[in-house]
Amino acid sequence: MSGSSAQPPARKPKPDPRPGRIGIGAGALAVLSILTVALVPVPAAEPGADEAADDLAALPAREVRVETRVRYVRLKRGETAPPGARTIAAAAPTPRVVVTTIAAPAPARERRSAGRTRQSGG
Repeated sequence: MSGSSAQPPARKPKPDPRPGRIGIGAGALAVLSILTVALVPVPAAEPGADEAADDLAALPAREVRVETRVRYVRLKRGETAPPGARTIAAAAPTPRVVVTTIAAPAPARERRSAGRTRQSGG
């Protein structure tokens, strides 16, 4: 014990608590404002708001043009149109080109039979 003075190891400094406290305080303010908005009733409309609706009713109505949509329905065989419906005859389909002669016969396909295999590993 002579000559050796053992000092305890130096302690690490503690982290600064101020940034954490600021964050918690900001969160608490946000929660408080949300609760205040939720608990305070919404004010009713003022009596002067009805005057604006009366002003709109006093304006002259303008002419509105309505377009009717035409819906075409293709009837199946044996179906008839409902009473009062206007019917339009279907246009004749365009003729299709049909080839009746073939220049060369198609080559015959070779039939391949599946080869027999044996189960492996046994």
